[in-house]
Amino acid sequence: MIKHHEMKIKKNIQIVFFSSLILFAFKPCFSQLTVDAGKDTTYCVGLYASTMYLESATIEGGIEPYTIAWECKVPKGSYSYYTASDLLNDTTVLEPQIRSTFGGKIKYVLNVTDSENNYAKDSIYVRFSSYIYLTGYHVYEVNKGDSVLFYDSPIIGGIGPLTYHWEPTIGLTNPDTLVTWCKTDSLTEWWTAYDVVATDSCGCASDPNRGYEVRINPTGAEELELGIVNGLNIRQEGTKIYFNNPHRLWLFRFVLCHRFRSGLCQ
Repeated sequence: MIKHHEMKIKKNIQIVFFSSLILFAFKPCFSQLTVDAGKDTTYCVGLYASTMYLESATIEGGIEPYTIAWECKVPKGSYSYYTASDLLNDTTVLEPQIRSTFGGKIKYVLNVTDSENNYAKDSIYVRFSSYIYLTGYHVYEVNKGDSVLFYDSPIIGGIGPLTYHWEPTIGLTNPDTLVTWCKTDSLTEWWTAYDVVATDSCGCASDPNRGYEVRINPTGAEELELGIVNGLNIRQEGTKIYFNNPHRLWLFRFVLCHRFRSGLCQ
């Protein structure tokens, strides 16, 4: 009787052991939850900004579904801050759209929790490069052969250091520097406008913006006919002037009044 009872106990132990072994063998194995928020990124913000996303984040391992939460903290006052909800369209998706580009350099933190409450996080720094365009520009009225110094930029902003390029390049000793000389003896028109493009250290380029106008003072009536008349797209026959575009008359009057003391000023 005792021997039969011992055999029954051993049999139960074997059943429990093999059952545990089977459960262990078929139990699914999951890798550790890891999160990568992506590489630090600089966005170029132009006059007509395109749609931008935090789009390089990845999640590996863990057990789905995941709970995602982006966060950031950008000062907006002495004791107040902008949060990710203010700057992103949705803080609970992996690739949210950026809806605000202010804040300079922002640290975004990606928090992820899986269905087993495993937690991981990573962070990314985001910068925005943008430019401000000044509406004023320099106007030089000089004699043919004079030199004019370009010394400042009508564009500010970007992430320094900046490089520059002037267009057109005619007359410029070096069109790829901010400070350069304009040699007017190389100019072929009585009026030349120069625009500059700035490029920052992140490769973000500005739009062209007017920086300088160089106007050559005419020396006689012949220059009036060949330079100003042709420049305004009008034609002259003897003492009569014909305008292809009547709206240009005011500009022609301005030129004559300020350069030749013409009777049209009366």
